[in-house]
Amino acid sequence: MNNRTSDQSKWKNEQKSLRKAIGYKLQLMRDEKSLSQSELSEMTGISASYISVIERGEKSVSFFYIARLASALQASLDDLAENDHRPRFGRAESGKTCGIKKRRVMELLDQSGEEELDLVYYEIMRIRKTDRLIRDRIREADGEREGLLQTR
Repeated sequence: MNNRTSDQSKWKNEQKSLRKAIGYKLQLMRDEKSLSQSELSEMTGISASYISVIERGEKSVSFFYIARLASALQASLDDLAENDHRPRFGRAESGKTCGIKKRRVMELLDQSGEEELDLVYYEIMRIRKTDRLIRDRIREADGEREGLLQTR
């Protein structure tokens, strides 16, 4: 692969990462305001389906749309466009958002019976185990890739 192709590939990866980061931040900020995609759509004039596409990081967003979304969420452009590379739905969520979600989960758990609590417990344990397995496989794949790159 020549340098130009490598640079183009790197740029595409950076674009994808930025789209995902903006989408992630948009969803967090919308959740913090307890807004649905439809409600944000009404506030901005951007269709709910396009807001969904933006939140999934599938399309690049124009500056004009970012400005409209930030304004509706009462946030700065920096807040929305901040490229912090946090994982979507990862543990690195902001404390405020994490607190909101914890309160909601606790409310639901308080309303649950013993059978439901058992199901929730076992599902959380299954997710944690799956998460560990995925992380281990990613580390293995990264190690194999590094080995292949070093032998070239």
